[in-house]
Amino acid sequence: MADYGIRLTSGSNVLSLTPECATIISAGEKSMSDSLEGDNTYGEDVTISTSLIPEADIAVFIVPSIPTFSVINSRFTSGSTLYASSQYADDEATYYTRDTSTSVMTSWSAGNMTAGSRDTWDPILSIYPAVFWDKLGASTFTAVRLFAATCYFVYDTSASTKKIVYSIGSVGVPTIQYMVAIKNYAG
Repeated sequence: MADYGIRLTSGSNVLSLTPECATIISAGEKSMSDSLEGDNTYGEDVTISTSLIPEADIAVFIVPSIPTFSVINSRFTSGSTLYASSQYADDEATYYTRDTSTSVMTSWSAGNMTAGSRDTWDPILSIYPAVFWDKLGASTFTAVRLFAATCYFVYDTSASTKKIVYSIGSVGVPTIQYMVAIKNYAG
């Protein structure tokens, strides 16, 4: 094993990050945009090369900041007894669906929670930060698209279907720490 490079350890496993393994091209903290790109995709681009790099030679690590989220809490009580507490999608928040084949995001509107109208209540089943390298259908790259948003798994009652929606930027995942590395980088 080489005597130089960044050392990565996991228990007794030790790896030195050398140019044959990977070279860190870019690392730091990025603020995520509050709006979609012109083509209705989302994320922050990091330029990695002037020539095309194959996907297999690129490694991307993303760590999200603490996500923010937009929900309405609803509690059902009788006297001082709490019978149920649920979270519902907020009809005043901006949520987006994402087409996994094109990365295009489309706005989705939550129901307005009208009393007596079940179809207007969209329960949230889970909330979590979603981060990934959005390849936008490509296999070679001069830049990588870093995606980070708050992800909601909701039941869209009016459509009778489960749906994944996102909130972005300052009302999603406001910042990320990231690192992009390239294997066999020639500089």
